[in-house]
Amino acid sequence: FHDNLLEELPKELSALTKLKKFNGSHNHITKIHKSFYNLENLKHLDLSHNNISELSPSIGDLIMLQSL
Repeated sequence: FHDNLLEELPKELSALTKLKKFNGSHNHITKIHKSFYNLENLKHLDLSHNNISELSPSIGDLIMLQSL
């Protein structure tokens, strides 16, 4: 999903429960849908170079997250 014109992350991503790395950088993402925070195995999340102004406190639900 790196370097596309995405404005939001697909809700279907939340079904990828074994996902460990996600690179959604260089898009036009402005917010993260709450279902994304169900990715309990996610360790590395790159959403750099987007238009996200704030993160939900639900980011704390990503208990395995090591890098943001």
